[in-house]
Amino acid sequence: TALAERIPRRARGLLLGLIAALSFTLLHTSVRYASRELHVFEITFFRYFIALFFMLPGLLGSRFAVLRTQRLHLHLIRCVMLMISMLGLFSALTMSPISMVTALSFVSPVFASVVAILVLRERSSARRWFAVAGGIVRPGVVPLSLGPVLAICGAIAWAVSIIVIKMMSTTESSTTQVTYMSVIVTPLTFRLAVRVWKWPSLQLVPVLVFMAFIATVGQFAY
Repeated sequence: TALAERIPRRARGLLLGLIAALSFTLLHTSVRYASRELHVFEITFFRYFIALFFMLPGLLGSRFAVLRTQRLHLHLIRCVMLMISMLGLFSALTMSPISMVTALSFVSPVFASVVAILVLRERSSARRWFAVAGGIVRPGVVPLSLGPVLAICGAIAWAVSIIVIKMMSTTESSTTQVTYMSVIVTPLTFRLAVRVWKWPSLQLVPVLVFMAFIATVGQFAY
């Protein structure tokens, strides 16, 4: 903690953003691997269900005080958007190359930056607008098929989730936000997963645990 406090605030934010980006890239890789055996509904469920076990020490240690909030409505909005985002991106990963889906998913901070400037009145400058424009422009054309469309829809839903995270950051800790995410999304995704249920093989279990762990790291960093 003492070392982290010596790092300028913006530099800390950039480092955490890089950790999140790396975590989500590893998440996409593990999802692509798991999709060989399980339906995307099940993969999404296990991603949040297993994450609950990583959150248990914090829940029990605080005697569930971490769940105290006066902004439950924002948690619900964020969780629904996040579930839509994960279903879109995970489905895209079963249809399109990882590189394409990952690149399209990174468009979400660009959308979020525009909304943050226009709605949350964050400070803007010519350099920031150039960065936003640079995040949109790329050489070539992405073929319009179901995979890229789902990836873009997932990225837009994730952008909305980012804005809600920013809105809650003044009163809600990262632990509270990540805990509510698992608590709310797990039963929602279970209702989808049970329709296509298939028990994962023993070889796949470590992959699912890693998937939930690295996704949780990415969420905390973000």
